[in-house]
Amino acid sequence: PPPPPPTAVAAATPPRPPPSAWRMDVANLVSGEGDGEKAAVADLEDGDLAAGRVPKRRGSRGHYTRFSREEEMMLLDGVRTMGAGKWKLILSSYPFHHKRSAVDLKDKYRNITRRRAKGAR
Repeated sequence: PPPPPPTAVAAATPPRPPPSAWRMDVANLVSGEGDGEKAAVADLEDGDLAAGRVPKRRGSRGHYTRFSREEEMMLLDGVRTMGAGKWKLILSSYPFHHKRSAVDLKDKYRNITRRRAKGAR
């Protein structure tokens, strides 16, 4: 049997570019020559682009929220009871701001200890 006639929807859909064009677009993104933002594409497989799997943009977490005095005291108490390096456990054991991460706690503790060492001189 002959194929059905093309429908209006199929005629309005533009043809897909070949995979080589997709690779060129990704190369332009990585080099910064493309019109989009840079993408983390170092670990893409050849079939990823054809399957529509493009890495999500990493980066901005939004506006920074300063640690409150209460949060600093919770952090110091957590380090005192659980030990330095148990950042995930400390984060889950105290009511920190909902955007705080274990890395935020580690960085804040490092800054507090540096500030104390500088003040002791």
